[in-house]
Amino acid sequence: MFNKLILILLTITSTLSVLNLESKELNQLSNSVSTTHSIDEAFKNSLTHFIKVKGFPEAIVSIYQDGEKVIDECYGLCKDKAKIYPIASVSKLFTEAGINQLIFQEKIAKDTKVISYLNLDYAVLDSRVNDITVQELLDHKGGWDRDLSDDPLFSFDTLPGNINSNEKLLNYVLTNCRLDHNPGAFQSYSNFGYFLLGMVIEKATGEKYLDYLNKHFAEPNHIHLYQAKSPQSEDKDSLQNYFKLELSTASFGLAASISDLSYYFTKVDRQGFEKTTDEPNQEDWWKDGSLPGSVTSLVKQRPNNVVVAVYIPSRNEDTWMQDNETLNRLLDRTAKSVGL
Repeated sequence: MFNKLILILLTITSTLSVLNLESKELNQLSNSVSTTHSIDEAFKNSLTHFIKVKGFPEAIVSIYQDGEKVIDECYGLCKDKAKIYPIASVSKLFTEAGINQLIFQEKIAKDTKVISYLNLDYAVLDSRVNDITVQELLDHKGGWDRDLSDDPLFSFDTLPGNINSNEKLLNYVLTNCRLDHNPGAFQSYSNFGYFLLGMVIEKATGEKYLDYLNKHFAEPNHIHLYQAKSPQSEDKDSLQNYFKLELSTASFGLAASISDLSYYFTKVDRQGFEKTTDEPNQEDWWKDGSLPGSVTSLVKQRPNNVVVAVYIPSRNEDTWMQDNETLNRLLDRTAKSVGL
């Protein structure tokens, strides 16, 4: 009992230390915008300071309000002339929207059992996967826990080399890996869960995942989504060899213009429905994405239909979660300082 109490106290102390560090760091970063009035100047100062402190080369930011551009800028070195960037787990927003639309159209239901719906022609290793529902995958409650077992979508360095399609990857995971929890019992962020939702979308629509998103979500709103390309490294131990974006599209494999992302989410809500002008939009949410050694991305919906999208071509492996939290709060403070 005493040992458990000590462990709890140490955990609380550690958590408070991290929060205190984040608070100090955020206050230091926020000082760069406290005396600015121009929107461009405010974001330039805050993001330039952020990337300098974090050791990032550049930050690309786009802000739209009610479909109108506020700023589209790059701060830092800005040597990359590309217009399309991998958006990592921000991709999940489009998978979520696709599923919600299919539920609304009654093509699937929240309680649809995913494995039986996919109509697989092989037996699964863990019979509990047969109970996983669409809603549980949306809520990251499918039963996989990356703190207890390897994330299949970040394990390509150990998977058989012949896994070169979604079907082969699905077959391997379901016939070789057990769940860590009963479906619905525990929430743990799951890339593989959203991989499965991508397959549900293809089954329900008869279309390829990316084709479906572009036809029904992106192109009606004058943007386009792309398949991100996996980074290549000659170092066999590189973190970039652990994942394949081409087999993870519905989880973290989309690419887009950062300006398009910001514009799109002023037109469409997180559920995939067109926004109306009947009343002020007061949505307030954010979604970040990150890939080892290569990507930090973030989309932030603020009240009054202001959307901020950021792309940084790097991440810090030891502190990326804290960095993303700090970036989110910094964007909040910067936007508020200029009345957005």
